Amino acid sequence: MVLQNTAFIGHFRESAESRGKLPPNKIDEITPASPHGEVTELLRRDGGKTNASAAAVLGYLNDGGDPNVLMHRARELVFHKGNDAHDYKYSAALLEDYYARSPQWRDRIMAAGSALLPDENAKDTDLAARVHDAFA
Repeated sequence: MVLQNTAFIGHFRESAESRGKLPPNKIDEITPASPHGEVTELLRRDGGKTNASAAAVLGYLNDGGDPNVLMHRARELVFHKGNDAHDYKYSAALLEDYYARSPQWRDRIMAAGSALLPDENAKDTDLAARVHDAFA
């Protein structure tokens, strides 16, 4: 489905901005950066939602990086650092449909969406410890 109603899109963006600052770049304007370090480093952001993570993720994928490795690490972050239902629902929407998306857009969507995954630097929640204790 292609959205052609620009008034709706404008309203949607205004609504999203009312909940917090949106990244300044558009998805087709993300410039891939040379990824440095491990996949873990790609999902680390300085102080939150920046375009640095998106650029690093896009660079990783453009350079032939394995999207499954990236998705695995992103899921680990959600389980260890996610603190509300949005973290779980959002990551499922971002990660599970990766291969269903057009090859032209899938890496850019993954890169742009990475800014809203839990931050690698965030404090761990107690969920992982509770699960571990339940199976011990």
